Amino acid sequence: MTERSPPAHRTSAPRPLPGTTSTGDELHLTDWRGDVIAAFWYAARPPCRAEPPDLRDIHTDYAPLGVRMLGINPRDDVGTAQAFERTFEVPYPSLHDRDARGVAAFEGVVPLQAMPSTVVLDRRGRLTARVLGQIDPTIVRGLIGDVLAE
Repeated sequence: MTERSPPAHRTSAPRPLPGTTSTGDELHLTDWRGDVIAAFWYAARPPCRAEPPDLRDIHTDYAPLGVRMLGINPRDDVGTAQAFERTFEVPYPSLHDRDARGVAAFEGVVPLQAMPSTVVLDRRGRLTARVLGQIDPTIVRGLIGDVLAE
């Protein structure tokens, strides 16, 4: 399911989202103002295991245009998350979100039980769209293109 928010109806930026990536680096989403896609996932879900090639391609194509991608994993331990990232060659960082700060930052936007979920934020950090369930890469590319055109 894909939902879009036109500029006049976008919700405010998520609460500050500090965290530690699965590789131990500190990351603050508020430092990433610009275009961000956040993908919520965990390794045991088949749709989460199907998405990485598409998300990797999107990252590769849009990173030169300033689009940044972030995975948020609220369920797996660090070792499982790292193994997933290696297996699927995930090129962007993922927050290790065992205390659910990432989920809390997007409260009301992404239901915890909806994994995978993907959100696209605009340059001001406001929600422009969300996809609940496995992405259709063509749709996500269109959502990003709309934000880049603003």
